[in-house]
Amino acid sequence: MVGWTVIRDAGDARVFAAALAAAPPSFVGRTAIGSAIDFAFGQFASAGFAADLRIIDVSGDGTSIQGRPVTAARDAASRPARSSTGSRSSTAAPPRWAAICTDPPGGLEQYYCDNVIGGTGAFVAPIDDFRSFGDAIARKLVNEIAGG
Repeated sequence: MVGWTVIRDAGDARVFAAALAAAPPSFVGRTAIGSAIDFAFGQFASAGFAADLRIIDVSGDGTSIQGRPVTAARDAASRPARSSTGSRSSTAAPPRWAAICTDPPGGLEQYYCDNVIGGTGAFVAPIDDFRSFGDAIARKLVNEIAGG
């Protein structure tokens, strides 16, 4: 949605946030978490600079229902020196037919723990609704930047 950006200060962060807010949605169709992790991991090669920590953030309100198996993509992306993290988010009540995806056995948070997150320091940050999303993402970023 927004190209690689080095954020050094509050001004850089504001410019990046504005670009991100202006970008159109970049998804179509069903949830394919494994394919999304593969895509994000492939983007590291085009960064144009080295980084000590690579993080793939995954936010979603359901399980993966198409594309590459989530665990295979997670395992490939979370080998040493790489980290993949996940944020599980819940939105409005899903349609009854979607319950298998939005409320899997053990719950969505457990699904993310078992299938999505991996690598050193990986964690799930539960988000209960759109109102709490911003605060949870801010806490997640602070946790990642501060190293745990």
